[in-house]
Amino acid sequence: MTTDHRALELIERLGNLLREEGRQGMSGALAPVHWQVLAYLSRCNRFSDHPVAVSEYLGLTKGTVSQSLKLLEARGLVARRPDPSDGRRVRLLLTASGLRAARAFPPAGAKAALAGLGARTQELEGLLHQLLQSLVRARGGRLFGACGACRHLVRAPSGLSCGLLDEPLTDHDLDRICREQEPSHPGAE
Repeated sequence: MTTDHRALELIERLGNLLREEGRQGMSGALAPVHWQVLAYLSRCNRFSDHPVAVSEYLGLTKGTVSQSLKLLEARGLVARRPDPSDGRRVRLLLTASGLRAARAFPPAGAKAALAGLGARTQELEGLLHQLLQSLVRARGGRLFGACGACRHLVRAPSGLSCGLLDEPLTDHDLDRICREQEPSHPGAE
């Protein structure tokens, strides 16, 4: 077995363990995909909180996302609202219950294991980010990333804005993930 193959096997195994640990700690019998949707919606910005973005980010079909959103909506975890700038588009917002649920993920055991790496966590994050970028680009997908590390971020005396979408941004927006993000420099998120 090659080193590359072994590394990918380890990443897959870690993903399986994270999902299993999450399943054990989940209340309300939500499937891992539902937790992934909640986690994404808790981190995305207002330009990326619609069903197509959820589908792209998670690499799921529109049908799977649609069914997941119906369940999350029925359980009072997600609400749909019309987009004020485009009446044809729907925005997805976490309810207070949805936000509480999203904060329960990732599982405590996974957080503790990662904390056990200490200073090496940053190096691991960088390597995983490079791998993710390579895979996403090879598939022709979108990277998604934080506005604060985007080449479209405009810092002016009048305030922050997105140069691509010509929309004002707040300090809070800088840490949110965006479907339109393009890294300001190689290796940036």
